Amino acid sequence: MLLFSHTPTNAEVIFDGSIHNELNFLKMEGSIDIKSDYGQINGSNLYHSFRTFNINKNETATFSGPNSIENIITRVTGAHTSLIDGILQSSIPDANFYLLNPSGVIFGKNASLKIGGSFHVSTADYIKMNNNDIFYVDTQKSKILSSAKPSAFGFIDDVIADISILENQDSLQVNTGKTISLIAGNIIMNNGSIKAEEGRINIASIRSAGEIEFAEEGIQAIPDIKRGTISMTNNSEIDVSGAGSGNFFMIGGEFILDDSEIVAKSKGNKDGGVTHINVDNFYANNNGNLRSEVTSNENKGGSIIIQAKNYVCFQNVSKISTSPNGSFFNVKNCNAGNIDIAAKSILFNNQSSINSDSYNAGNSGNISLIASENITFSNFSTIFTSTTDHGNAGHIDIQANNIYFTDGSGPGSQTNGAGKGGNIHIIAKDSIVLHGIDGNEHGRNITSYSGDGDYGPAGDVDIKAHNLEATNFAGIIVGTKGSGDGGSLNLEVNHLKLDNSVISSQSTAANNGGAAGQIRIGNKIIFQDDHSFTIAEPCNKISLVNKAEISTDSVSSGGGIINIKSRQLYCLMSSCISTNVYDGSGKGGDININDVELVALNHSHISANAIEGDGGAIFIHAEHFLKSADSQITATSERGNDGSVTIEAPETDVEKGLGLMAADFLDSTQWMNNNCNIHSLEQISRFTIQGKKAIPEHFNDLVASPPFILKQFKDKIFQKKFDYASQLFDSGDYENAAETFEKLISTIDISTHMDQYCAVVMYLIPTFQALGIHDKCFIYVDLILPKLENKLSELNSILIYNLIGDLYLSMNDLKQSVKFLSVALKYARASKHPTVLSIVMNNSANALYIDGKDLQAIDVFRSALRANPTIDNDLNPLPIDLHLTIQMNLIFAMTQTRDITNTCIEYQNAEKQIQEMPNSYQKASKLFQLCLLAQEIKTDFQTPIRKKYLTCQVC
Repeated sequence: MLLFSHTPTNAEVIFDGSIHNELNFLKMEGSIDIKSDYGQINGSNLYHSFRTFNINKNETATFSGPNSIENIITRVTGAHTSLIDGILQSSIPDANFYLLNPSGVIFGKNASLKIGGSFHVSTADYIKMNNNDIFYVDTQKSKILSSAKPSAFGFIDDVIADISILENQDSLQVNTGKTISLIAGNIIMNNGSIKAEEGRINIASIRSAGEIEFAEEGIQAIPDIKRGTISMTNNSEIDVSGAGSGNFFMIGGEFILDDSEIVAKSKGNKDGGVTHINVDNFYANNNGNLRSEVTSNENKGGSIIIQAKNYVCFQNVSKISTSPNGSFFNVKNCNAGNIDIAAKSILFNNQSSINSDSYNAGNSGNISLIASENITFSNFSTIFTSTTDHGNAGHIDIQANNIYFTDGSGPGSQTNGAGKGGNIHIIAKDSIVLHGIDGNEHGRNITSYSGDGDYGPAGDVDIKAHNLEATNFAGIIVGTKGSGDGGSLNLEVNHLKLDNSVISSQSTAANNGGAAGQIRIGNKIIFQDDHSFTIAEPCNKISLVNKAEISTDSVSSGGGIINIKSRQLYCLMSSCISTNVYDGSGKGGDININDVELVALNHSHISANAIEGDGGAIFIHAEHFLKSADSQITATSERGNDGSVTIEAPETDVEKGLGLMAADFLDSTQWMNNNCNIHSLEQISRFTIQGKKAIPEHFNDLVASPPFILKQFKDKIFQKKFDYASQLFDSGDYENAAETFEKLISTIDISTHMDQYCAVVMYLIPTFQALGIHDKCFIYVDLILPKLENKLSELNSILIYNLIGDLYLSMNDLKQSVKFLSVALKYARASKHPTVLSIVMNNSANALYIDGKDLQAIDVFRSALRANPTIDNDLNPLPIDLHLTIQMNLIFAMTQTRDITNTCIEYQNAEKQIQEMPNSYQKASKLFQLCLLAQEIKTDFQTPIRKKYLTCQVC
């Protein structure tokens, strides 16, 4: 039934009379036929103009006209939003439909489209034709009704209405291969659906004057046009699936994808299209998903491209995926599409993910993430590519200024077939931070695996960054669980820190396992065409602490090779570097540590061991090599031949050997609980180490005052021999120092050259202490003590009494220690010699601390610092060493208090002074000790303030 009314109203369809004056205020209700006679035809375009255009529930508006019409172009000129809650259809085959209403358009629950061509709806002010003619909504502007084809939508100002699709599922769709376009200020989909099978969907949200043009490659807009908000919530869907998936293009400001999805499935014998989203910010939440799938043989799925001016944020199990969608048996040779994301910052949180998979000989797609600032994946969020047959897994490329993979999050690639695993490339201009999961050794961050079977090789992992830090069971693992070879791991970093974390290339198959890949670490690695490589530049620092690990271990195959080039390498607190083989006949891998200024091991090991096969080879080239007594370097085999351990030092080192670890670091916990262990000189590694043995004490306890000589000796021959022996001591070569000092002291007549005798004793006793030969110290104590009883005010006597007090302290005899230290302190105060007083006060404070008098010890340490002001280290380096010894003892004692601010200030002062020292063994050992103090402070003071103060240059 067709009703006519000229009564003005906001309901139904009302003509405005701009095309046919006699139709002004004509109202049509019910199921209506809007004939071409009510509009105007020019060429293949049919124009209509309405004051109001609404289609209510159970109503139909049918546009009719000759079959020659290609475009039905309608405008709504009244200031009323159009509500489409019925059927909008056209009886003209293949005609495209354009609906313009600057006051807004709402599609209700019952809205549906039945048109032969494409559908374009907009709140634009005009349509521009391809000959530049313009059809305005405002009837006071140009009245041109062009015969040219529409090419763009235009906005004259920033007052732009919205388009909403509310509770409409499966009805807003066009015929196969056709297009749906929504162009408005904001676009709101709440439980709404748009479908264009094998076609194209365009969505553009605009908030300023400008034009939107559709091109073959996407939506085009002027560069500085302002953009609005696009929201898809409450199970909304955009779908371009078909025999080959269609294309989806979006431009907007803020895009919200909440509990909704964008889908592009290729179901037939055609390749998929592209999903291209260009917005300012993209927020996906609560299973907000983008999916591109291929479900037929021999085809490629569509790609997904996201470009954001600012942020891309996926949270709460939101996903991006490209993959085949079918059983392993009926989907063959299908290649998944690529995924590319570019933004200022990218965040994936709370089990959100990016995946590309392939089955039955198809390749999975490549994944690229590029951010100008930060990329963050947290709380089990992942990036993953995989393959299950002859196809290859896609590559993963990640680039940003800073990259954070926390709570076990991060990228991975795996092959479970004959194809290759994907390579992972990660580049950070500044830092990469990895954080695992408390107590979870499987909380790894970056992985590349070949699966458990007769599969292809795993992909390589290449990482470049200024700093890389991994903590709390974090890790980078390349490995194989079957016969495929593990990938290689290449790290180009300036500073690498592993804290209770792992970098590993593994082969875990019990039998016939593939080879573990190589690990290469430097600041710059150059690869040649023949796959050879050169580590052209070293890292600045590599630190391994708290059970950290760099390994290429294997169960049955040969261990991989580790190549490290770094200026400083610290391996602390049960950490390790290993290329071990734990079963089978494989050979232990090789470890090469080259061109290092300092290698330091504390409670840690370097190993290249094997069971049936031969041990590997370990080669270390360093200017200084520091190793605690319980640290090990081994290259053994239980049933094969032992490997080799080669440690080389430059020609400029003392006796062409290695610097050994310093000085009498006292272990207070052993003093308080039990007697010190006496280390035998025979308890040395069973391997021949080319160079000298490093025999340090523990570094994370109180430190005795260093030896101090009052003056140069007139006897030049003695002075030369003494200087040589003291250099051995200063470099940590205690065995040769002990031998040289004993030879020298045997030539001294104590009755005539007491000053020379005292000087040698002041070095010889600390040397024996460092070697654990405490009993031998008393041979010289018994000889010299009677000679000093009547000369207690002399400085040499004070220093010897102080030395004996420390000797008793190291043997857990606190009573005797206090006896000698009290005498030394009394006469040191009387002497008014600042350095001697500081030396005695430091050892006395150590005794107070061991006696449980923490606060008194702290006061005495501070007094010792005031008594010994810092002296220019270029003129007199020894007092600087003394000053730092006292200062770090003070820091150690203060960790037992809650004075976080002052503890950290003292820490900073010590660090500054150490960094100003010339490069030397003493500087290295002090830095080493400072590193352990930093760990102690961080453990004792669990407060955010520590991050402000603790910036240890070692760790």
